[in-house]
Amino acid sequence: MNNDLKLTIAIPSYNAKVQLERLLKSIYTGAPTISFEVIVSDDASTDGTQTMINDMFPHVCFITHSNRVGVSISTQDIIASMKGEYLLRLDADTEVTWETITHLVTYLDEHPSVGAVSPMLVNDDGSFQPSYETHFKAPLEWFWDYSLWIKKVFRKGIKAFSSVQEVSYLATAAVLFRSTAVHETGGLDPHMEFFMEDADWLIRIHKAGWKIIFDPRVKIIHVGGQSGTLYIHTRNISLKNIRYFYKKHVPGVFTVPLLDTAILSGSLISLILALIAVPFLWWTSKNRIIVVRSLKSFSNVFAWYTKKLLRLNIT
Repeated sequence: MNNDLKLTIAIPSYNAKVQLERLLKSIYTGAPTISFEVIVSDDASTDGTQTMINDMFPHVCFITHSNRVGVSISTQDIIASMKGEYLLRLDADTEVTWETITHLVTYLDEHPSVGAVSPMLVNDDGSFQPSYETHFKAPLEWFWDYSLWIKKVFRKGIKAFSSVQEVSYLATAAVLFRSTAVHETGGLDPHMEFFMEDADWLIRIHKAGWKIIFDPRVKIIHVGGQSGTLYIHTRNISLKNIRYFYKKHVPGVFTVPLLDTAILSGSLISLILALIAVPFLWWTSKNRIIVVRSLKSFSNVFAWYTKKLLRLNIT
């Protein structure tokens, strides 16, 4: 690590040329007073990302892969070559200001016990985007995340803190890490991709004795990944990762069975309610999309567990 370089900005990217160009323009706008480097780790994109970088941002350090390796390994490649005292890990679909970056850097400078700090994430329209958990969730708490329809009625969503708060873990769409904490804990687990890999990383940093902080005084825009036709947590890789996560952090004979019970019972409720909703919500295109997506998503949960029970193509 080069002590003269304050900040490494780390951006893993896959087929995100348009969003990445927007982000890099936001980074190179203004007059930063912090010494920094930008490293983009591209996961075998086919959308012309490398040409865009070469033509518009030749000073960016560009790591390329000939084959898909996933976000965890892409991030690890950046960590291996970083020179900064701090690591600002950004998703390609974020947009930053130096006012926010400087604020976060100053916060770590003034709080040596903090291993990671995140600003408030907001959508393009400025609305709050949940990006943290206040506590380590017990396996059975996942019932609420999978019983989507009941959750909307009986559970209030996460509301933004109005002041600085210590939290359990953060979404890594925009997080400033202390490099010492990163190197101590080894970065992202290469066995996890797409879902819960950021929670695993932050929890390991927290277990190592570092504080994890959410600071709502500054904001970063995060367009957010499009989850497609399935809710993120009902995808095959998500189901695999969440079970791996709890085996790793809460070892015990009852942990995974309790988690499976929560996921399956919540998914069953969501599936039944989606079926009941068909005749009532089918008449408008917006509601029809919601119902179809729910049916497909929560049916996938049972399909995945059935394949696992039969030991077909799932490890």
